[in-house]
Amino acid sequence: MGLGAALAWVGCGDDESGAPPGGGGGGSGGEGGGVALVCPDSGVLYGPWSLRFDSSSAIVRWDACAPGSVEIEVEPEAGGAATVFAGEQVAGEVLTRYDLITSIEPDLPGIRYLSEVKVTGLAEGSCYRYKLLADESRGGRLCSARAAGEPFEFFVLGDTNPALGHTTGVFEHAMRPAADFVVHTGDIQYYASVFESWAVWFPLMQPMLSQGAFMPCIGNHEVEENEHEFDDYYVRTFGGAGFDSEVVEYYRYQSGGVWFFSLDSEIELSAGSAQANWLEAELADAASQPGYRFSVVYL
Repeated sequence: MGLGAALAWVGCGDDESGAPPGGGGGGSGGEGGGVALVCPDSGVLYGPWSLRFDSSSAIVRWDACAPGSVEIEVEPEAGGAATVFAGEQVAGEVLTRYDLITSIEPDLPGIRYLSEVKVTGLAEGSCYRYKLLADESRGGRLCSARAAGEPFEFFVLGDTNPALGHTTGVFEHAMRPAADFVVHTGDIQYYASVFESWAVWFPLMQPMLSQGAFMPCIGNHEVEENEHEFDDYYVRTFGGAGFDSEVVEYYRYQSGGVWFFSLDSEIELSAGSAQANWLEAELADAASQPGYRFSVVYL
């Protein structure tokens, strides 16, 4: 079968830890419970990471616990002048509470400030380094989409449960510094492992988030027992990662003429469903684009 007709499926097993579920319902606002969020002087809480990239632009996001600077400095990885880009913060109430074990950094409800900067004018097929002006120790790498036919690397992993100590070892042995972006095949963070929270996950996973664009999909652990987690963390922080979809559950993007389709295993995907109809139409559209090579579908 020629490359033009190839369709690769990358699957993610339902890897249950066997630990009792944690989390319960979300909080109703405020820190409460005698536990207070420790907000850094910079206001920067989690991140940064990049997503929604094309041949000339990308966005950078981070989560803040207080209003602050929404500027980043970007410079070509190969060398060149730095440019400062400004974005905006959107305040929103996070309702998720997870404080089951006192020794685990808790997820607390309260007002958070999602910060987003759109970086434009990128050269096609080029990578850049960026840093936050609010906290210059925090930064990362982003790459624009490659020209059709140009080779590129990307890093794939799933079921990231770094509190148990295995995911970070994968970074050390498998993540290559030349990878343009990360494909995450679902089950991003596990309340079900009891020992993990988003407050634990984000710092441990920063090497992956700083690698390049983070392109996730939705697995069953994105919709755990905590009723607010999906909206507070997946939708708010990672939603809108790609293009050509009016919903957060599925999307597409491309680099080098290879089209990637991120699907949601937790909603209907049978023939005639909204997700299946979208996938069929967008696969056909991708195949009609100049320079198309093949498609990768993951869930």
